[in-house]
Amino acid sequence: MTENIKLFSEISKDDAASAGGKGASLGEMTQAGIPVPPGFVVLAGAFEQFLEETDLLAEIDTILHTVQKEEMHTVEHASEKIQQLILEAKMPADIAAEIEKQFKGLDTPYVAVRSSATAEDSLSAAWAGQLDSYLNTTADTLLQNVQRCWASLFTPRAIFYRFEKDLHTTKISVAVVVQKMVESEVSGIAFSVHPVTEDRNQLIIEAGFGLGEAIVSGQITPDSYVVEKNPRRIIDVSPSTQSRALYRAANGGNEWKDIAEPEASSQVLTEERILELAGLILNIENHYGFPCDIEWAFEKGTFYIVQSRPITTLSSASQATSLPLSLDPKNYTYVGLYKSPPSALWYWSSWYDAELSKELDIPEEFEAYFGLRGGYNWCLKKTEEGFKELVAAKVEAGDVGYFDSIYATLDREFEHAETFAKALGTKVERTSYEELVAHGRKLAFFCFINWQISQQFDPIFKDAAQSAGISEDAIQSYVPLPKTRLNEQHDDVVEIKKMIELKGLWELLKEDATKAISEMQSDSELQGRIDRHLKTYAWLNIQNWIGEPLTLEKLLEQMTLITSHEADPIKAAPSGFEKYVHIAERIGKLRNAGIEDFSIYMHAVMPHLEQLAERAGITYRDLLLLTPLEVFSGDSLATDMREKISRRQNDNWCVYPNLETRSVEITDDTEVIANIAERFLPKVEVSEDGSIKGQVGNKGKAIGPVRVIIATDDFHKMRPGDVLVTPMTTPDFVLLMQQAAAIVTDMGGLLCHAAIVSRELNKPCVIDTKFATQILRDGDMVEVDADNGVVRPLINEITTIDWELWIRRQDQPPFLISLWMPMEGPMMASRIGGGFTKQLCLRYADDTLWIRSSSDMKQLMRNIREFLAGQSSGALATLFATADTIAEQTPEFMKEVQRYPEEKLLSDFESLIKRVVEIAFYTTSMPYFAMEAIGTDEVEIPNAEQIRTGAEKLRATSFYVELKTKVLDRIVRAFAKKYTIDAHLVFSMTVDEMRETMKAGMLAVASSELVSRENCAHWYMGDKIVFSTDPKLMETLRNKVIDVPDDAKSTRSVKGAVAFPGKVTGTARIVMVPADMAKVRKGDILVAPTTNPTLMPALMTCGAIVTDEGGIASHAAIVSRELRKPCVVGTKYATHIIAEGDTVEVDADQGIVRVCLPST
Repeated sequence: MTENIKLFSEISKDDAASAGGKGASLGEMTQAGIPVPPGFVVLAGAFEQFLEETDLLAEIDTILHTVQKEEMHTVEHASEKIQQLILEAKMPADIAAEIEKQFKGLDTPYVAVRSSATAEDSLSAAWAGQLDSYLNTTADTLLQNVQRCWASLFTPRAIFYRFEKDLHTTKISVAVVVQKMVESEVSGIAFSVHPVTEDRNQLIIEAGFGLGEAIVSGQITPDSYVVEKNPRRIIDVSPSTQSRALYRAANGGNEWKDIAEPEASSQVLTEERILELAGLILNIENHYGFPCDIEWAFEKGTFYIVQSRPITTLSSASQATSLPLSLDPKNYTYVGLYKSPPSALWYWSSWYDAELSKELDIPEEFEAYFGLRGGYNWCLKKTEEGFKELVAAKVEAGDVGYFDSIYATLDREFEHAETFAKALGTKVERTSYEELVAHGRKLAFFCFINWQISQQFDPIFKDAAQSAGISEDAIQSYVPLPKTRLNEQHDDVVEIKKMIELKGLWELLKEDATKAISEMQSDSELQGRIDRHLKTYAWLNIQNWIGEPLTLEKLLEQMTLITSHEADPIKAAPSGFEKYVHIAERIGKLRNAGIEDFSIYMHAVMPHLEQLAERAGITYRDLLLLTPLEVFSGDSLATDMREKISRRQNDNWCVYPNLETRSVEITDDTEVIANIAERFLPKVEVSEDGSIKGQVGNKGKAIGPVRVIIATDDFHKMRPGDVLVTPMTTPDFVLLMQQAAAIVTDMGGLLCHAAIVSRELNKPCVIDTKFATQILRDGDMVEVDADNGVVRPLINEITTIDWELWIRRQDQPPFLISLWMPMEGPMMASRIGGGFTKQLCLRYADDTLWIRSSSDMKQLMRNIREFLAGQSSGALATLFATADTIAEQTPEFMKEVQRYPEEKLLSDFESLIKRVVEIAFYTTSMPYFAMEAIGTDEVEIPNAEQIRTGAEKLRATSFYVELKTKVLDRIVRAFAKKYTIDAHLVFSMTVDEMRETMKAGMLAVASSELVSRENCAHWYMGDKIVFSTDPKLMETLRNKVIDVPDDAKSTRSVKGAVAFPGKVTGTARIVMVPADMAKVRKGDILVAPTTNPTLMPALMTCGAIVTDEGGIASHAAIVSRELRKPCVVGTKYATHIIAEGDTVEVDADQGIVRVCLPST
């Protein structure tokens, strides 16, 4: 065709800008296989060429500017002048010739010529009846009627409509539809949703004898039929007497003819014909995804659709629900949240294969599966029932061979798919792509049925076990692990690791990975074995068409995670239980084989899909936002890819099966998706104690922080010791499962992938929790009790601990906490009989609360007092002499570190942080706790004065702040530079995360997660640091430790311990950070959470000292005695009660601080 004319078969719904709404709709229906009389469209470009060549554009624009829509005579005057200009102008010869040529190609004496405006038939504006149509047009009147259609763009009603709908500033053109006339015996209109009641389960058909023009124009009263969609039945028939009808006249026009009785009073369509037409109407609605207004005609036993447009009069709620009626929550079972793109969901929803189903005796039920918003999944209950009956019958008969036959058929289809993939290459053609999709669908078929068979076998297996006297948590001990490719891969990794060890390279890998890998690559035997492994198992990390091939780095990481354990021997099955065990073995093998085969196939064809995406000018990930049926249009790549992709960003899509059309469709209509979500998304159920119940996948117990992994994009979050919480596991999860302390899934049964692999890895595993991924969040501390199938959040335990504020600092980030806790605790225990207590930090942008358990602190102090009381004077002298030596050496140590090059700071990381912790312990922690211990009369300490003297000397030389600025800050900056990350974010890392980063050569935690830690709670649970950014938890904990008493608020006074007596009045200066020292003038009252040597200039200037924290051994107390300044310490609330600039009285004789005059 030329650029001015296109056949219906060359037009789709995306061509409305050139073919108009009517033309685009007819083309779309033709391509969809809906019966449409043949025809062509004179495109809008032809009209625009006509206006340009006749110089009418400027004149028409000038006339339109005279229109005032409220004054109808201006509309009519403009219309008359513009139409006259158009009708009197001559049509360009090339356009006229092409129209006549295409008319001859239709091989018909009569056509309908209809206007098709480029702004018509949208959901918000329908131009129905605004422009003109000419029926029974012949060759003699064809060109004249095309030109009359052009002119009808400017009829009075069309101009008025243009202004009424605020389209007068919008460019509107007109195409012309030329369509073969149907010799209508019967015709009419239909609405796929009842336009009056807006009942989406009803459609309405109006039918009359003769041409439909008589009905559309209202000149006859037609029959009316209301059809219920689901179940499909006629619920109302309203016949009308039709005494005349409009037919084609012999001379080519239309003429009225009388209809005699009894035909005049008879029903126009039989019930059979009504239901046939109803099916056609639903096909159109389902194709478009919205309610449609349809014009139809019936000739010689066939229905034809002559026009279809959106119904624009329905409320938005009614329009938003136009989906198959069987897509109803009561018909479906919620499966779970499993992240996947539309392309992957399409394969699952397209699972049904008639040929394979017949071969394997699978129940026929197409409409089985659909997915919403990135991975919420539902399965049709009828499908589940069908599989339940099938599995029950096969198990009852002990038909082990049936399950073997499924495996054999899968093996055959996989071999065909693999052969195809090897020969595929990267050339992009529609035929090769369609074959690629066909093989994918067949493999998806096995994934689906194997999953369903496993699901339906689970309760049967449990019932059989119970009858045999076997508890649910013991069932696995009777079932041998199936032989799968993953098992083989695991065994091969073990063997390769042994080779590396025998060649002496394993230890070298820990010391110098680069050198070790170089030596491995130069060893042809070892490198050959590794290359074969990487090639054989390259598919391991591929799932849902996404993932990266297995690499040497991942393989080596897997080796470090493999732990050897002696598998428990398989128990002999009791009599009568054997057949269930034999079937369980096969179903377990089937479940894993289906997923593995599909993963291998996906990996094999990914290069072809990547090439296809490149040719289309989109990314591979974007390609996955399309269903396979949307990639090609004819033999060419579809031109509307980008438009669809943009609408589906942020998981705005729903893939669903359509029973009416036996196809899988997709919608990205926001209103439709919101409507489905509202009706379908389940309410997450949480027990009163917060525990989550599931099934035992593999017995055992573990405690750890949660890591929610929804899809491959989340894999980077996983760290050794985390609890893996995921919808379900697949082969690409194996490395994560090896790192995990335990595994928790939303979905799954006794023979699912997670259950089988967790047994092999000997990891506690709880499956089928339904909503674990939606209840738990990253960092939540949980106990996985897989002996009882329960996951218990330990967050409640955190809020019930008797926390009290210990230290308040500007920032005590995770790096520092994770530095002191695991290293200083054991040091305290071995040196002074203490040991760290439960503690956490609430970290904010400008403040950090370091909190400890009150009861633990009391016990800690008792332990230290008892230890000190039992020490001889000589032992104490040795202890303090060691501390003094370390203190004396520290300045030189810090100078030496200042001279270190950046690479040495990182290569000596372990020795440096160990030295820093040792210095901090001896010069800060030990003297602090020793002084606190002797400040009580609970235990008599013989050498108390010796302890006080030694401790005060050390506390006066505390290096805590200098160690941070001169050593730790330098390490952090070097680390940040090497791994290209902001230094302040490094402080949000733990020491273990820094170690993992240096070991792996890349950041072990995402930058986004580090940013989230800038406002978080973090604490130690066992030997793990746990994070939570839950604002409610943080508020609860903060209120618990900073619960300022009402009397303190009302009197604006606080009480603390006297560190040095005296009474002073002055202006309060709140010092939270060193920079605040600049505010302190002579005689001011310095109010701070605590003090340290950095604040000495301000301490020497101020008139008195008040702190929230500390006792008589604190830095503030010691300095105040040296400076002989009144000092009250340990007030808890001073920085919360006293404001900057308040006039304050410090009565250090009584230990009371009160606000005398608030600041203005």
